[in-house]
Amino acid sequence: MDTAGVIVSLLVVVIIIVSLLSNVLVLICFLYSPEIRKQVPALFTLNLTFCNLLLTVSNMPLTLVGLVNNGQIGGQGFCQIVGFLDTFLTTNTMLSMAALSIDRWIAVVFPLSYHSKMRHRDAALVLGYTVRQRCLEEQKRRRQRATKKISTFIGSFVLCFAPYVITRIVELFPVVPVNSHWGVASKCLAYSKAACDPFVYSLLRHQYKKTCGDIIDRVLKRSSLNTSGRSRENGRSDAARPAEGTAP
Repeated sequence: MDTAGVIVSLLVVVIIIVSLLSNVLVLICFLYSPEIRKQVPALFTLNLTFCNLLLTVSNMPLTLVGLVNNGQIGGQGFCQIVGFLDTFLTTNTMLSMAALSIDRWIAVVFPLSYHSKMRHRDAALVLGYTVRQRCLEEQKRRRQRATKKISTFIGSFVLCFAPYVITRIVELFPVVPVNSHWGVASKCLAYSKAACDPFVYSLLRHQYKKTCGDIIDRVLKRSSLNTSGRSRENGRSDAARPAEGTAP
């Protein structure tokens, strides 16, 4: 394997590790926090997370083995199955991202309409609290945040998925040759989206940060209680042990 192959293989290993850890963390936060499960886009996030995990544990390792062996794995039928899974999971991921982007855009740009449909009590409280000027200023800030978020979503999508999608379309025409190094690079870009999605759509949000902090505090507290309990038990056993040189 040449130098380029080694670099790409190491890149795939890093993507697998980051994607696996980050998506598992999103899944843990989803199972731990009832507030996250009650959110409207939770179903989209869960579907996106499962697609990324399936892609991480199935297609990414096979791609890595193919890079190491400098060739395809298995027969033609197996390669077609792997290609189908790759395309299916990637397409499902793109659709989940589109659904999340649309949901976040509606929630940020039209907060009152969004919550009035989802939670009438919250909309009534917001309407009772604000005045018109504050609503206009808040709506302006929300539009700016929405523009920034949508730009991030579209930018990450174009950067990671556009080369892969274009390459797969070009591969349908045998008369147009596709460089093998470019094909691997475009696939690595698509795989990197599975490692970025948990941060873009979940882990950088306030609710997920709070949940991660609660989980860490709970684990540290439990570890501290176990350590102090063992220390007390050792202290009692030392006190009950007769002093050296005294008669029993």
